[in-house]
Amino acid sequence: MNEHSDDTPDWESQRNRIIGLGETSIRKSYYPELQQRIHELEKKNQELRAAYEEMTATDEELRHQIEEIAKKEQELRASQQRFHSLYANMIDGAAIHELKIDQNGIPEDYIITEINPAFEKHLGISRERAVGKTSREVYGVESPPFLATYARVVQTGKPEVFETYFPPLGKYFQIAVYCPATGTFATIFEDITERKLAEETLRESEEFLSGIVENIPLMIFVKDAKDLRFVRFNRAGEELLGYSREELLGKNDYDFFPKDQADFFSEKDRAVLTGKVRIDIPEEPIVTRILGERTLHTRKIPVLDSNGEPRFLLGISEDITEQKEAEASLRDSEERYRSLVDITDTGYLVLDNRGLVIDANEVYLRLIGRASLAEILGHPVTEWTATHDSERNAREVEKCLKTGHVRGLEVDYLRPDGSLQPVEINATVFHAAGGDIVLTLCRDISDRKRTNTALQQARNKLALLNAVTFQDIQTAAFSLAAYQELVKAAVTDQKARSYIEKQEVFLKKMVDTLDFAKNYQEMGIHPPRWQNVRQVFLFAISHLDFLHMKQNLHLANLEIFADPLFEKALFNIMQNVLEHGARATEVTLHFVKHPESLVLIIEDNGVGIPPEEKNMIFDRGYGKGSGLGLFLVREVLSITGMSIREAGSGGQGTRFEITVPKGGFRNP
Repeated sequence: MNEHSDDTPDWESQRNRIIGLGETSIRKSYYPELQQRIHELEKKNQELRAAYEEMTATDEELRHQIEEIAKKEQELRASQQRFHSLYANMIDGAAIHELKIDQNGIPEDYIITEINPAFEKHLGISRERAVGKTSREVYGVESPPFLATYARVVQTGKPEVFETYFPPLGKYFQIAVYCPATGTFATIFEDITERKLAEETLRESEEFLSGIVENIPLMIFVKDAKDLRFVRFNRAGEELLGYSREELLGKNDYDFFPKDQADFFSEKDRAVLTGKVRIDIPEEPIVTRILGERTLHTRKIPVLDSNGEPRFLLGISEDITEQKEAEASLRDSEERYRSLVDITDTGYLVLDNRGLVIDANEVYLRLIGRASLAEILGHPVTEWTATHDSERNAREVEKCLKTGHVRGLEVDYLRPDGSLQPVEINATVFHAAGGDIVLTLCRDISDRKRTNTALQQARNKLALLNAVTFQDIQTAAFSLAAYQELVKAAVTDQKARSYIEKQEVFLKKMVDTLDFAKNYQEMGIHPPRWQNVRQVFLFAISHLDFLHMKQNLHLANLEIFADPLFEKALFNIMQNVLEHGARATEVTLHFVKHPESLVLIIEDNGVGIPPEEKNMIFDRGYGKGSGLGLFLVREVLSITGMSIREAGSGGQGTRFEITVPKGGFRNP
C-alpha cells in the first residue's frame, strides 16, 4: 500500500512567489501561461486529492473486508468443528456415497466415500472395510441395496425418507437420503429394529385381543362416555341383537330399543361413569330384532383416561334366557323329584359349593335326629358325622365338588342321643346360576348292615367248616393213598392191581377237586393288587419240575392288576404244558401292547391243541385230569376284567393269549 503525506500544498503562496519574481515585463509576458499552468496544477491537485481520498476510503473498506473474512473463516472453522463433532458423535449412522455410472449412463453401483462411527456400530462394518468400496463389496450382495431410490435422489435432487428391512444384516432401518453435490448422495439411517419388533408385538397383541373379543361368546360393546354412542361391537353382540355393527356404531340405545329399556340402560351407564365404579346387573330384559325378548346378565365398567376421567364405557352381557328357563324347569323337576324321594323314604340333602346345608327333607332330618331344618341350615355335614367317618366324609364332599358325583359312600351319622345311624350316600353336582350345588340322597342301611354282619358270620362259620372238612378229607386221602401203596406192594394178582390203580386215579381226582374247591373259595376274597409278571411266573414254576424246560421271558418290568391267585393261574397253565405239551422243550412269555389293551402271550413248542378242542379246554370238567385247572385260570383272570383264549396252530405248540384291559397294566 502506498504512503501519502497528510500535508496539503499552499498553492496560493507559491503562485504569489512566482508572480513576484522578475521584471514586470516578464510577468506580463508569462502571466497567461503561468495562469494556465497554475490552473492545471490546481486541477491536478484536486484530482490527486480526490484520488487520495478515494484510496484512503478503499483502504479502510479493504481492511474491514479482510477483518470480516477472517471472522467468517473463524466462524466457518468453528462450524466445521461442530459439524465434525456432531457427525462423529451422532447416534444415527451416516455415510456419503458416490454414484457409479456405467458406459451407458445407467447407475450400476455406488461407492462409500465417508462414514461416521455410528455407521460402524450399527452395521458392524469397520471404516477400513467400507470406505472406498462398492456396496456389493461391503454388503456381500449381488444387487446394490436401494440403488433405484438413491439414483432417483441424485437425479432429481429431492430428498427421500423410507423404512426398510435389510436382509444381509437382519435389521430394520429408517433411511433419509439427500444429494449434497452432483453425483453424490448422503444417507442418514436409524436402526429401528427394536421399534419395529415392538410394533409387530403390539400388532400381534392387538390382533390376539381383538380375536378374543370377536370370538368370545358374550356380547361386548363400548360406548363413548360423552354421548353414550356405540363405538365398538363384537360378533356375539351382532348375533344377539340382530343388527350389524355398521348399523350399531355411532348410534345409541334409543335408536334400537323401547324407550323404557333405553332409559334403564342410560341410567345405569350414567351411574357407572359418574361414580367411576363397576356395576353388575344380574338380570335385565332386552328386545332384539330376531330373537325377541331376552334376559341378559350385564356388567358395565368405566374406562378412564390418563387424567382419571371416564373416556369409554365397557359392557359385557351374557344371554341367560335359556339358563333362566332351565332353572325354572329344574325347580319344577326338583319339586317332582323331591316328592318322589319322600315317597321312597329316602333322605334328601342339598349342599352349596362350600359344603354347607341349604335344604333337606323330613326323612333326612329323621335320619340325623333333628327336629327342624333350621338346626342344620348353613352347617357342614361333618358336624353330625361320626368321628371315625368325619374326615373321610369331608374328603368325599370335596371330591364330589371336583368330580361331579359320589356313589355308594357308607358313613355313620351321630345322633344327638349318641346313637349311630349308618347311611349310604349318593351325590351329584348340579350347575346353577348362583353356583354349584350338591344334591345328595341318603338311605338308611341299618337293616342291610345287620344282614351283612349276620351273613359274614355265616361265611366265617362256613369257611371254618370247609377248612376243617378239607383238612380231614385231605388227611384221610393221604392215609388212604399210603395204604394203597402198601396193598399194591403186597398184591401180586394183576387184576387186583388194576383195580388198585383205578382207585389211585379216582383218589387223585378227589384230591384235585378238593384243592380246586379250596382255591375257588379263596378267589375274590382278597382285593386285587399290582403284580410283577416275571416274578409271579418264576414263583409259579418253582413248584414244578421245570429244569428241563427252556424259558424265554421278554416281559420288561410289566405289572398286571390281578387277584392274588394270579400265581395259581400261571401255575395251572405251566402244569398243563408239562402234562399235555408232548415234546415241549421251551416256553416263551412276551406281550403286545395295543391302544386299549395289552395281550400277554404264553406259548410252547409242543404238539399244540387240536382246533376242535380250543373252545372247550376252559370249560369245567373238560380234560384228562380233574378238568378244573384251566377253568380256574379263566375264573381268576375274569375277576379283574381279563380274558384268555388258546390261539396256537395245531402241531406247532400251544399259544395262550391273556387280554388285559386298559388300566390293568403298567410299566410295559
